[in-house]
Amino acid sequence: MTGKARKILKLFCVYVAALGLVSCASMSPYDEKPTVVLKSFQPMSGEGGVPGFQIGLGVINPSRSPLELHGVVYTISIEGQELVKGVGKDFPTVEPYSETTLTLTAQPNLLGGIRLLTGLVGNTSDAVNYEFEAKLDTGGWSVPIRVKEKGQFNLAGQSRE
Repeated sequence: MTGKARKILKLFCVYVAALGLVSCASMSPYDEKPTVVLKSFQPMSGEGGVPGFQIGLGVINPSRSPLELHGVVYTISIEGQELVKGVGKDFPTVEPYSETTLTLTAQPNLLGGIRLLTGLVGNTSDAVNYEFEAKLDTGGWSVPIRVKEKGQFNLAGQSRE
């Protein structure tokens, strides 16, 4: 085999390997991305006098594959200030074309709350912007599923997205 043939063979092997890696990385068992919505947000007494929250997250699996959650990380921000961040693990499998509610506990970010209150003091608008982000870890080699929802709460009584 000549030097030129070896170079072509090496280049071909690199091309096939790269194509294989790209194909595997883009494969996902989920036809559609799961939806995560904030269903409940309730205060609860915390340790050391610091209040906590019990949060209900609704997870909808619109896919034909079961969604096995190994962990969830989420953040709730209002007017750009991170108010609550939480994690959870050991969840039940969300069956195909079904939904379940995950119950999590979270601690407030007190500095974010103070910044939010300071910012709202001079706010003359009836609308408050919120953002909800979640990362769903499905384990193994799969890429975590990221969900982001933005919208507005109308302080006059209506919610908009």
